[in-house]
Amino acid sequence: MTAMKVLDSATESIDKTISSHTCSVPAGHYTAQETLKNGLELSIRSIEPTDKPLLKEGMHHLSRQSLYFRFFTVKTELTDEELAYFTELDFIRHVGLIGSIYEVGQERPVGVARYIVSNKDLPVMTAELAFAVDECYQGIGVGSALFMHLIKIAKDSGLRSLYCYVMDTNIKMLALVRSCHLPATFTCTNDGAHEIHLSLNVAKEPTKEP
Repeated sequence: MTAMKVLDSATESIDKTISSHTCSVPAGHYTAQETLKNGLELSIRSIEPTDKPLLKEGMHHLSRQSLYFRFFTVKTELTDEELAYFTELDFIRHVGLIGSIYEVGQERPVGVARYIVSNKDLPVMTAELAFAVDECYQGIGVGSALFMHLIKIAKDSGLRSLYCYVMDTNIKMLALVRSCHLPATFTCTNDGAHEIHLSLNVAKEPTKEP
């Protein structure tokens, strides 16, 4: 058996391990409601292929700094290929949630969260996190709500940990990660970012705010 066939066989086996864990609600049909700090209702659901216009419009509601924090480069638009990648998900290796509020009956996306399991992540059952929250709705619990539900799906799917790369100037994201009550390790990289690993095996007791 060639090395490539061995790798393909191992990858297929681990994919089956992830997909064999069943969420109480399948990740591809996930829905939830949360009340934000300002009293607004946040509707959370799985990202769908038809969400391309919502994600494209959502880019226009992020500041240049927020876009840089998300993509680690200057970016203002998503290409058709990127929109396909971000919306056509298998909900095994790539899971995504969108949080929306409804204004005059129209859905307005205010946040997106996702995790992606790459080939290098498979052997240790981990996945990379990514978040984006509308500039006008930051600080009222959108990111925390999306994070909580993403963690639930990851645990139910059998993942052992999550990780993300966060710029040291991205104070809000660092605070979000620290508030999730999961054991975390922080490693500084050479490009001014933190590589953060969160264990899904043991949860810490929630910290009491003064």
